[in-house]
Amino acid sequence: MIKLVNRYHFLNSRINPNIFSQRYFGVLIREPLNPATITEMKVKIGDYAMQERIFDKEDLKKFSEAIQDKYAAHLNHGENSHTFYRSDIIYGIFTSAMFTSIFRSHFPKCIYMDQNLQFKKPILQDEKVIGKVEIISWDAAKKNVTFKTTISNIDQKTGKEQVAVDGTAILKVPYITVE
Repeated sequence: MIKLVNRYHFLNSRINPNIFSQRYFGVLIREPLNPATITEMKVKIGDYAMQERIFDKEDLKKFSEAIQDKYAAHLNHGENSHTFYRSDIIYGIFTSAMFTSIFRSHFPKCIYMDQNLQFKKPILQDEKVIGKVEIISWDAAKKNVTFKTTISNIDQKTGKEQVAVDGTAILKVPYITVE
């Protein structure tokens, strides 16, 4: 695993973890890509990228305000005391914005065409989560790339990774070739 200063992890089974450089899907690079200079990128089915994130109370509050959530069940424990919901659960749709962040970091000129999501388990405030996007197919004629998208957390009791959000996304990436 290569840890970068910007908190992104670029992982691939073909990479040597002892080499410090960025893994940009199938391309080994020394500096971040400049969107203006991207003309072609070759990747492989199975290439993936990950990002770690911790959503804190302030993130939760800002998102609640941005979407004008008047109920604010995620913020007010008193309102939830009569339900089975916890007040420190992060909005599922908010966590899925990690995919946009990962895609924009790796494919700056892409167009987000489709996303489907299944919320499997809650993500709690101040819990470290790992967002992952993995190339699973490519439509060469349309230049559409399909990704498996997951957000996982680590179970505190077992130490095992558990999928909290699962889905797929389709991006139009005009400069990509999948091998």
